Amino acid sequence: MMVIVITVIMWYIYNNFAFSREVRAVGGAEKVATLAGIRVNKIKVQVFILCGALAGLAGCFQAARSYAATPIMGDGMEMDVIAAVVLGGTPMSGGIGSVLTTVLGALIMCILSNGMNIIGLSADIQKVVKGIILIFAVCMTVDRKRMGVIK
Repeated sequence: MMVIVITVIMWYIYNNFAFSREVRAVGGAEKVATLAGIRVNKIKVQVFILCGALAGLAGCFQAARSYAATPIMGDGMEMDVIAAVVLGGTPMSGGIGSVLTTVLGALIMCILSNGMNIIGLSADIQKVVKGIILIFAVCMTVDRKRMGVIK
């Protein structure tokens, strides 16, 4: 239930506040954002504060779910998070993205992880499969025209 509430709040902020437009501008082209009058360092600090707050909230949810908390509880989840965001359609180059598609990417990663657990794949094989999916997703979202590969 809390995930839905947080998703709705973030979707509202993303679609209705200048902050989200500034974040997209900084993520897309930092130098252009500076020339447009956006205080890039301020936006970066605000994004890190928001990211830290949401990560702390996620840690609280994980601790409540498992009735325990350790400092290494979230180790190894970084690749899952990056894969979920990229599967949701946000390119690694930044500037484009959506809250709802990111949540959809996270759901896809959860379904994939649960499915691999159900069929009994080892943790090492699961990491390989997730890595292949991440590589495929990144290749699909790379803007080759922007990189100069395709003219």
